[in-house]
Amino acid sequence: MTRLVPITEGPRPDLAPHMLDGPAPCDGCPRARRCALEHLACSAFEAYTRSRPWNLAPRVDASAERYQRLMNTPPGARRW
Repeated sequence: MTRLVPITEGPRPDLAPHMLDGPAPCDGCPRARRCALEHLACSAFEAYTRSRPWNLAPRVDASAERYQRLMNTPPGARRW
């Protein structure tokens, strides 16, 4: 089970960044490196970031559009 772990405490804990702790859909996925390099996200990753069950979600439908939506990143922008 994935759980949210606060990274920092502050006056608005509801807005504090959180780290997802636990197994992730990218662990052991043969597409993980490509997704990281090309900024792609699949349905399983989307479910994971929203703390929803992801075990049965597809991992073959990765897209840049989904990544941009999840990360709130404009098209073509470098996230890191």
